[in-house]
Amino acid sequence: MDLPLPGLPGNHQLINAGAAIAALLALEDAEFPQPAIAHGLTHVNWPGRLQKLDKGALCRPLNTGSELWLDGGHNPAAGRVLAAALADMEERHPKPLFLICGMLANKDAAGFLENFQGLATAVHTVPVPGEASGLPADRLAATARKLGFQSIAHDNAATAIAIIQNERPDHDVRIVICGSLYLAGAILKQSDYIPR
Repeated sequence: MDLPLPGLPGNHQLINAGAAIAALLALEDAEFPQPAIAHGLTHVNWPGRLQKLDKGALCRPLNTGSELWLDGGHNPAAGRVLAAALADMEERHPKPLFLICGMLANKDAAGFLENFQGLATAVHTVPVPGEASGLPADRLAATARKLGFQSIAHDNAATAIAIIQNERPDHDVRIVICGSLYLAGAILKQSDYIPR
């Protein structure tokens, strides 16, 4: 099939698209014409997965050329593909990368974060709002420091974003909020990307 590239950022989405197309084609009693598959590929929307945030209160402290991204990946494999996508962005459009990370306590925080060694300038940590099983931000920051990152804990993502940009007022930065689908959901609600 001669199909367009997926509308989602990251080379890993080629693999995901291939798996989805293979599943469609394996269905016995369903027909999916190539134009319909092409439309699906180019119009796909996956909130919280390498999603660029460009409106709302969280974006206000940012310089015009700074970027804010959101990804709900929370395990080592997700960290690998996210780091690869960010390394590709860095190669094409270099900007200092800062992670704002919040995770649940039952996740492999070190396994997730180690993928960003040599890529992220610093890891700012936050609690996952409303999650009793969330990893405390100070413990996550300690994990990041053990991996060699500069890391500081914050009460919330809005504070972290403002601090990151305020420390570099004359520089554009790339900030990625990551580590939890629960955190991603809370950020999307704050940003008015989904109904409350």
